[in-house]
Amino acid sequence: MKFAPARLLMSFPAAITVFLALSACREAPPLAHPNVVVILADDLGVGDVGWSGLATSPIATPNLDRLAARGLVLEQFRTAPLCTPARAALLTGRAPARLGLLRNISQKDVGGLGLDAPTLAETLGAAGYATELVGKWHLGHASEPLRPMQRGFQKFVGVLGGWIDYETHARGKNADWWRDGSPAVDEGHATRLLATEAARAIRERDPAKPLYLHVAFTAPHAPTSVPPGRRLDEVAGDDPVRRAYALLVDELDRGVGVVLDALEQEGIRGRTLVLFASDNGAPLGYGGSNGLLRGAKGSVYDGALRVPAILSFEGTIRPGRSSVAVNAVDIVPTVCEALSVALAPDEQRDGVSVWAALVHGAPSPVRTGVFGVERADGTSWTVFDGRWKYVDDPDTARSALYDVLQDPAETRDQSASEPEVRSRLAAELAPWRALPHMPFVPDESPQRGTSGDASK
Repeated sequence: MKFAPARLLMSFPAAITVFLALSACREAPPLAHPNVVVILADDLGVGDVGWSGLATSPIATPNLDRLAARGLVLEQFRTAPLCTPARAALLTGRAPARLGLLRNISQKDVGGLGLDAPTLAETLGAAGYATELVGKWHLGHASEPLRPMQRGFQKFVGVLGGWIDYETHARGKNADWWRDGSPAVDEGHATRLLATEAARAIRERDPAKPLYLHVAFTAPHAPTSVPPGRRLDEVAGDDPVRRAYALLVDELDRGVGVVLDALEQEGIRGRTLVLFASDNGAPLGYGGSNGLLRGAKGSVYDGALRVPAILSFEGTIRPGRSSVAVNAVDIVPTVCEALSVALAPDEQRDGVSVWAALVHGAPSPVRTGVFGVERADGTSWTVFDGRWKYVDDPDTARSALYDVLQDPAETRDQSASEPEVRSRLAAELAPWRALPHMPFVPDESPQRGTSGDASK
């Protein structure tokens, strides 16, 4: 039987009309708010990346370089000196001292982030966002109410505690790998798995909802090990620990590339605010570097506090470098302003939005930031106002005042020449000292050195 072509084919204008109508039906409705992706490194120092401007022997990070070139490098981004306090500040906008968190949560702890502190995930979830955490939590694990899915994240893949072996996904003898609310078993290097999960979250997102994806890599946190299929001779240098660490940083950088590529492939890079930062500076002995800065993770000097950070929102944020002082507690109000999302009421929030200062060149908000760390020999404190930094450190058995804009290495005590500034900042610190906090417990970090095939 023959078919009459004239009866089967539409006219060209009619075909175009039908095509446009079908395309309109398939197109998702416009989102009320942009997407946001927060990417955290774990213990990455400013001396590990060339774009920080503070490195003496940086590690190659081509994907982070790409993000830095297309975003705004935050030259004065400071956070808390340890993992738990830093993550608590970033997710709640409250100072760790107010939250009672001046040390890391240990395996034996039954407490965690206070249940009265609204998280960014809860705020964005209430505004209609799909929320997912891929990676490290470290804000409480002992009971369900402390865990990510009870704190605003609708999905979770990753680690509840402070660190894991990259291949066994265990901390000591205890496995710590979760999928939503249950223990899970996934084979592979943790950094690669988390990058894959983050890309999956982007691809499988609900197109009718804006996405808040929080990607908290466990790299390059110890244990410093050579990833599967990698070799030390890929990296130049004489120090095997630094070389193994550089491979962990390279795996992190590749993971960041996987996330950025997924945004590009899905066509949503221009509708997505991306924040990259390290949770704190690098510790001593594991291969990391804080470059020209004094101190390391666990101190109150800028080697612990001042970390590499980039904010990117293509078409909205002009690429470049910013000297605006940004505190981790500022992230919640700043992100909410950028996304046009109302902040959850919280009278104890310490952070302020710096969006206008970063994007429009408005005057930077004038305020002080307070950081502390609980140690075996007492509590170290610092208070910082954007230029002046007052330090009270048991290591030196005295207090000091530094002009960190003129003296970023914190080598010249200005107490004698600026007694009024010193007195003002010391007075501002006094009420913070009186707040209760979790008592000191010994650190549970893995042993220093390398594991894996470090001989090749």
